[in-house]
Formats: sequence, C-alpha cells, structure tokens
Amino acid sequence: MKPKWIAWLVLTALVVGLFLVLLALLVDTDQHSSLSPLEARVIGEWSHDPAETSRSFFADRSFSTSNGQFVGTWHVTDGRLTVTYWQPLALPTVTAWPQ
Repeated sequence: MKPKWIAWLVLTALVVGLFLVLLALLVDTDQHSSLSPLEARVIGEWSHDPAETSRSFFADRSFSTSNGQFVGTWHVTDGRLTVTYWQPLALPTVTAWPQ
C-alpha cells in the first residue's frame, strides 16, 4: 500500500508543479507585452491635488500610491483604463475609468 500512496503523492506534486509553472509563464508573458501609444501616455505620477496622495503608473503595468496604501496592476482596453488594486495583504478590487 505504501508504494502506491507515495506514487500518487509524487504524481500530484508533479501535476501541481507543472500547473504553477504554466500559470507563471502566462502571467509573465501578459505583463511584458509592449505598450500602445495610449498606454504610454498613462505612465507617470498623477495627482489632482499636490497635497493629496499621488498615483504612479509604471511601464510594467504595475500601480502604486505614494503613501503605500494601494498597489496593483493596470491595463487599457478599448480606450478605458482599468486598475486592479489592493491594500498589501488584501484581496484585489477592480475599478474602470471613465465610468
């Protein structure tokens, strides 16, 4: 009985490992595609009031706020900016502009 159990454990670990590698490759490939001219205009630090928190958009499509409260990712689809953000150690929230 033990050899069967060990074989199933090894097989399960291999399948899960392969799945995680494929998922990492998919995510990595998506984030490194070139920026469109519209997306390139988003790159930079944005704030509507200098006294308030600014929002930074980076070329790797990551996003953060100057006070470190939120981090996340962004993309532009059909002229609409979508930001997926979360507080560190929290679940993501999606917001799209313009609304």
